[in-house]
Amino acid sequence: MADNLQQRLQRLGEKSRVLVERFRKVDAERIEALEKVAELQQQVARLNEEIATLRTQVEYLTVSSTVAPDRRALNDTRAMVADLMREVDRCIADLTEA
Repeated sequence: MADNLQQRLQRLGEKSRVLVERFRKVDAERIEALEKVAELQQQVARLNEEIATLRTQVEYLTVSSTVAPDRRALNDTRAMVADLMREVDRCIADLTEA
């Protein structure tokens, strides 16, 4: 019976050592995972800031491209102003003749 008890104690000791080793391994993996999570959270925060900056730039560029006329619109506007100036000159000429 003493041998049987001794064998059981040895098996329990071995099993407890295995459990302790597994626990240490799992605990180390958990710490690594927590560090990775913290790193990824920092990266997400940094990328969110970058996204906000880029969205602001896109908005500014959209507004500036809407406000700034293109070459064709500029030429059309110049032609319209020139036509209006000729019409004003004709009106002035008509008024001075009368």
